[in-house]
Amino acid sequence: MTAIAKLLLPAAAPGAGIAAAIARTLAWGVRQFATRIRNRRDLARLAHFDDRRLADIGLTRGDLRGAVCGSLWDDTTLSLRARALEQRLSRNNIEIGLKLPVSSPPLAPCDDVVTPLSVR
Repeated sequence: MTAIAKLLLPAAAPGAGIAAAIARTLAWGVRQFATRIRNRRDLARLAHFDDRRLADIGLTRGDLRGAVCGSLWDDTTLSLRARALEQRLSRNNIEIGLKLPVSSPPLAPCDDVVTPLSVR
């Protein structure tokens, strides 16, 4: 189709694109919400496991409690995966260097601070 022929076609309704974008966004939100609900059901199934079975997959009861304490919009599987990976790495004495050094400011003034000379 030539450029002139395209100009002669009637323009699409300007609201159609906006409506399609809103529909896609709502559909995505519904899918995400359904996924979160399914993950919470799976978490409830994990809660019925005994401690030995949870340890086999690298989790503890505290990990399950921590995952369920988040909001409904939080994905519980992300926190459980991170916790299981953290425990697996610490069991094998592997550090990946993500821990930030924690240092607090000194309570007393440091000796290395140079004080300005007094004016004569």
